[in-house]
Amino acid sequence: LHDANNLLSYPYAASQSLSDALPDAVEDEVFAIVGEGVASLNLGGGAWAGSLNGFDGGSGYWFARTAGSDDISFEYNAPSAGNARLTTTVLPEVPEAFRYAQSTEQSFYFVDSITLDGEAMTDNNWIIAYNDDVVVGARMWNGEYTDIPAMGSDSSTETAGYMELGGIPSFKLYNAITGSITDLYVDGSVDGWTNNGVSIITLSDMAPIPSVVALNNSYPNPFNPST
Repeated sequence: LHDANNLLSYPYAASQSLSDALPDAVEDEVFAIVGEGVASLNLGGGAWAGSLNGFDGGSGYWFARTAGSDDISFEYNAPSAGNARLTTTVLPEVPEAFRYAQSTEQSFYFVDSITLDGEAMTDNNWIIAYNDDVVVGARMWNGEYTDIPAMGSDSSTETAGYMELGGIPSFKLYNAITGSITDLYVDGSVDGWTNNGVSIITLSDMAPIPSVVALNNSYPNPFNPST
């Protein structure tokens, strides 16, 4: 494993949980693991959060590490009879109005919490990611550190209008029971989109209030020589 992102295959036929498959010393060296449309964030102490709960035989995964990390070598733990019975989680089907194409380029935004005025978060709530008005990802709320995919444009017609490098996605809350859609805002800063990027954000239904107002120089100046 080098620093940043590493693409590795999982060679065993039997599925395993992330913690069972990775030696403890290696597990501590990995910030997040990303699969096709799914990801998990390392919370430490053998705990992982997200939609990716295990490795499937023959599949490939991106291992995200901190930039500048020292190279390390490892071998997966061989599956035992107990964890050979593991089956990875089947995700709920995305509502038709918010379906999106799986891209070869993707990023994930893990939501540590959502603040809503008078509405409790339930499994009827979906978090939808947009690039302008194009849906680029969706995930049913499943508690703290729900991972929201944000698909990127990979030059295919199916991904036209999807995220580009450095872009900032927007988010909405869809209530599958009432059909209501609520704008969500990131509390604080948010990382620009990068392929296989992993970020942690906090969402709220309250638009942020600017703390500073500034008047910058006009450039180019349409009123030359004075404004």
